[in-house]
Amino acid sequence: RVHGGNRSGFLLVMHSHNHLRVAVRLREMELTDVKQVEELHLVLFPVRYPASFFEKLCSSPIISVVALIEGEIVGVATARLATDENCGTDGYIMTFGVHPKHQRSGVGSKLLLEICRLIQLRYGSTHAHLHVKADNTTAISFYTKHKFHVRSICRDHYFIDSRFHDALWLVLDLPQPIAPASASLFSGLTKYLCNCFSN
Repeated sequence: RVHGGNRSGFLLVMHSHNHLRVAVRLREMELTDVKQVEELHLVLFPVRYPASFFEKLCSSPIISVVALIEGEIVGVATARLATDENCGTDGYIMTFGVHPKHQRSGVGSKLLLEICRLIQLRYGSTHAHLHVKADNTTAISFYTKHKFHVRSICRDHYFIDSRFHDALWLVLDLPQPIAPASASLFSGLTKYLCNCFSN
């Protein structure tokens, strides 16, 4: 449930954790978040990213959103413009994850909604792309539940623990770009994406 936003891009949402209503703050990443975000990546992903990766996450045109509970970053989503010439101005989700203790609580769905909303608004994208390990059935189930579909299998996409791993290339259809951005556009786009992610 979205409780509000402001010009700084903050959203306050509620989710249930251990049968309690917990406030989750969604906002764009700041330089002071780099250490926490780097530590969270170590927990979430088998791929190890260089320090330069994290230093660039707060630089335009990269979009980075964090989810916070009581001041602690528990989720992160990062995106950039796709570089494949066949993707045009589509957005590419580089990393996405929620700390294990807050998974299956709704935080991930709200974070995915927000990064996709910003991809559409900032880049004018009609699609959001990402890759996921082909054997990561939990992640694949999460994304397909949120209307991502498989575009192709990418052989030997990842090199982890001294061996190659296949990946699935997943794509989400976004609404057509609308300009200029406004409160009504925000409301309409959020409603559209919520409908996409429901059921």
